[in-house]
Amino acid sequence: MPTIDATQSLAILLDALDGELTQASKDALKAQLNILNPAGVAPGDLITADLFNRMLSDIEDLMSRVAALEEAGDDTVKAPRIIRFEPSIVRTGSQFAVIGEGLNPAHIQQILIENSFVPTGSIKAGSTATRLLLDAPAILSLPSAGGPVILSLTNAAGTAEGSYTQLPGVAANIQANIGFVPQGLTPNEAIVANKVYTARIELDIHSSHDETFDVAAAFDTAGWQIQSVNPASVTVTAQSANDGHKQVIEIGLRTGASGSAKLSLRVRGRVFTAFEQVMVPDLTLEVAQTTQLPSPLIKFGTIEVAGPHGWDGAAARVMIHRPSISSPEAFLSVPTQCDLVGSYSIQNLVVQPAADWPTVVIDGQNFQINQVGGIGNVRLRLTPEKDANEFTAANGTLSFEIVSQNGQHRRPFSAQLVVLPA
Repeated sequence: MPTIDATQSLAILLDALDGELTQASKDALKAQLNILNPAGVAPGDLITADLFNRMLSDIEDLMSRVAALEEAGDDTVKAPRIIRFEPSIVRTGSQFAVIGEGLNPAHIQQILIENSFVPTGSIKAGSTATRLLLDAPAILSLPSAGGPVILSLTNAAGTAEGSYTQLPGVAANIQANIGFVPQGLTPNEAIVANKVYTARIELDIHSSHDETFDVAAAFDTAGWQIQSVNPASVTVTAQSANDGHKQVIEIGLRTGASGSAKLSLRVRGRVFTAFEQVMVPDLTLEVAQTTQLPSPLIKFGTIEVAGPHGWDGAAARVMIHRPSISSPEAFLSVPTQCDLVGSYSIQNLVVQPAADWPTVVIDGQNFQINQVGGIGNVRLRLTPEKDANEFTAANGTLSFEIVSQNGQHRRPFSAQLVVLPA
C-alpha cells in the first residue's frame, strides 16, 4: 500500500489547516480518527494513503458541518456557490445533492434545470446551507441516452451554475409546458350580441410523460355561454417532449346581450392530477368590437412563484400566505418562448393598487432570443405591504406586455394578486 513520507505527520497536517479549522473541529477530527492521545501517532510514523484520504474526507465533512451550523444562526443571504454534485451521474427520478455554499433553502428564489423551472417547494427535507437535496426532474430536452444538464440556483445575492450528467428514468412528477395560441373567431367580424361563434385556440404541448389532458372553457360574465369544447381532451406521448404536439381546440360559444366577457381555457392532467395550466391572459370578447389576438409567436410556459408563497395556475393568481410574514417577497417567474429571433422587452407594467404592491423587474426587462423557440427568463419581485404582524396589502392585479423590438408582436400577461386568509 502506498505511504506518505514520515514528515507528513498529523501534527503538521493540523498546523497546515490552522486557518481553516477551529480547535473544536481539530479535536473532533482527532476523535473521529481514534487518536485522542498524542501518542496515537508517534514522531516518524508513516501515514498510509488510506488513512490520509479518510482524514481529508473527514475534514471536508467537518468543514461542511461547521459551515451549516454557522449559517443556521445567520439570516444573511449569501451568494450561492456550487462546488459539486453527489452523485455526478443521476438517473431521472433519483435523489441527488448540490454541494456548495449559500444554499439555505429559505433563501432560494429560483431553480432552473435546462431552462425548466423546478418548484422551490421540491427542495427535500434535510437540506442545509451547504447541501441542497433534490430529485432529478423530468427534462423535456433530455436525449434518450442522457447527457449533461445545467442547473442554476438564484437567491437575492446572486446566481450559481453547475453541470451534472442525467440519465433517463421515471420521474414521480410530470414536466409539461403548454403554449396557448388563440387563432380567432368564426365568423371573423365585430362581435354581435346573442350570436353563436366558434373560437379556435391551438395548444402546443410538450410533456415528459404519456398523459391525457382534459380541456375546459368558461366565461366570467353571466349571459355568455359555452356550448361545446372539441376535443375535450388531448392525449400525448412522452415523444412530445421533443417534437411537441399541437392540437386546435374549437369552442362553441354564444355571446351575451351586451358588454364584454373573458374567455378562459384550462388544461388539467388526468393521470398527473396536480398538473394544471390556464391560458394567460384570458381572451376578451366585446360586443360591437373586433377581437384583438395576441401574437402567435410569443407564448408563456409554466409560471411559478418561488419562495413561501405560490402560484394558482387554475385562477392565474399570485398567492401570498399570511403565515409567511417573515418572508414578504414573492418572486414571479414567467418563462417566455419566442418563435422569432430578436430583442424583446417588458412594456406597460401596471400594478394596482401600486402602493400596496411595490414591484421590481429582476430579469427580462430586455432580453435577446438567438434561436427560434428560445426562452426568455422574465422574473419580477413583488413585496406586498405589511406591518409588524401581518400583510396589509389589498388584493390587486398585475399586467404587462412582452413586445418584440419592432413592436409588431405582443403578448399580454395578467394575474390577480391575493393575500390569502389566515
